[in-house]
Amino acid sequence: MTSWRRRRDEQRAPARPQPFVLTRRDQQPPPGEAAGSAREALPGDLLAGRFAAEREALAFVAAVHDGSVAPRCLRSGPRPGQGRAAGAGSLWALREHAPSHYAELVWAAGGVPYAVVDGVLHGPGGHLVTAAELAAWPEVGWVELAAHAPLGAEGPAQREIVVVTTASIARWAMNRYHDAALEMRVSSARLAPALSPGPTRTAVLLRMKGTKGALPRAMLGALTRMPYTIVCRTGEPRLLVEHRARLPLSDSDLAGQVPGQESWIMGGPEHGVWRIAERSAELEPPLGVAPAVLPPARPAPERRPADLAITVRLVRSPGGHDVEDAKLLTDADLRVLRSYLSGDPAAERAFLILGDGHHLLAEPGGGAVALPFGLPLRAAGPAGLYIEAGHALRPSLPPAARARAFGLDGESVVIVCADRSHRLALRHAVPVWALWLADQPPVDPAPPSEAVRALLDRFDALEIPRPEPARDGRRGSPPAGPADAVAAVELRAEALVLEMKGRYAEAARRYREAGEPHLAGRMYELAAAQEGE
Repeated sequence: MTSWRRRRDEQRAPARPQPFVLTRRDQQPPPGEAAGSAREALPGDLLAGRFAAEREALAFVAAVHDGSVAPRCLRSGPRPGQGRAAGAGSLWALREHAPSHYAELVWAAGGVPYAVVDGVLHGPGGHLVTAAELAAWPEVGWVELAAHAPLGAEGPAQREIVVVTTASIARWAMNRYHDAALEMRVSSARLAPALSPGPTRTAVLLRMKGTKGALPRAMLGALTRMPYTIVCRTGEPRLLVEHRARLPLSDSDLAGQVPGQESWIMGGPEHGVWRIAERSAELEPPLGVAPAVLPPARPAPERRPADLAITVRLVRSPGGHDVEDAKLLTDADLRVLRSYLSGDPAAERAFLILGDGHHLLAEPGGGAVALPFGLPLRAAGPAGLYIEAGHALRPSLPPAARARAFGLDGESVVIVCADRSHRLALRHAVPVWALWLADQPPVDPAPPSEAVRALLDRFDALEIPRPEPARDGRRGSPPAGPADAVAAVELRAEALVLEMKGRYAEAARRYREAGEPHLAGRMYELAAAQEGE
């Protein structure tokens, strides 16, 4: 039987807890280092900037590079045991002996400044970086930063260029421009990636120099558009820079980063940076006389390659949801349309183009009825073509090509949706209120009674003229009688059909006859824009 008494070792007094010590956050050892281990302190005049893009870091380097101290650049990595911490994978630019006001240049370049406090870099949000972390991050050269900078549409005028390309393109350039006012020298080279290991490639270096001034811009543009081709300016022999690169650092500053006696080629974001591993001597290319080109004996038959056809697709277009010109409704939507539009002015203005299960709801003048249901559409031009809102045609087609591609015939409207397309006949356009207006039984007017007939006879005997139907006084407005109201609706329906067909001037006349001057003015604007195309 187990004794209820405690064992002798269990009757000992519990150990007193050790007192805890509060430590400042900036004095805590960084992750990956044991507590109490020695750390190297960073100098107090060190300024660091954290940047998200290479061009931002390069802008800061150019701003603080004064020739005395060269800024260094690093690429951060994740901290041990913490995954991708704050700032991981960012670019860091370090400037020693930096005045305090240089921190403003970090903000101006698009980065976040870090300052040294108690030997550790402090940033916003309590982010700390130690000397051990900086020592573990790889260096990033200025040339690598400059290679990621975007290129301009065209560079400044050049008197001399070096074209790095393939043998076939070099031969084409020599034949194409041999009669221009320029000197040519050609050499072969073997290129190797300068910033990372990779396979080598062979290339031809074609040096072109204008003898009467700057090289033609048309020639620079034609060479730049060639595949596997880098058109470089020749400011520094150790570094050939793509001629469209506009950088905050000079070519000589970047050439100072090229190690040893090497020569590099900086081709921008598309081509990267290459090292010239081997290069032959330059020679003047032999240029022969092109043979005379004789016309063919008879005209060649008309032929078009079979692989030129393209397929027009409907793709998502971000930001295209703001435009809504019409709605595509189904039969189920029509059943709730009456209750939703009851008492709404849109019920008097809007029209429906009825189809087989799908219908187009639109207002005259290109307006759209605000409904919480239905598929939003936007007019894609020319008249009679709608596509689903938030989408676009790829490839983009001019109006004439769209009319031919979708068979716009002026008698129907075409609706292109993501899942299928619809074609609705314009002759099936009806006002919205016609959906819920049932056929009324014929009602004959009741004959007047004998007393009423006697009063009418006495009134006619007095020969008093009866009043004419009153108008509301507005020019161009229809009479207020029932027959005139029906005529106005028919005129608006005709105008809407003409508007869908793109016959805006005729639609304007119909709207004006229907007493809608603002819609007529809108049609005249569209007609003027159509004439200007």
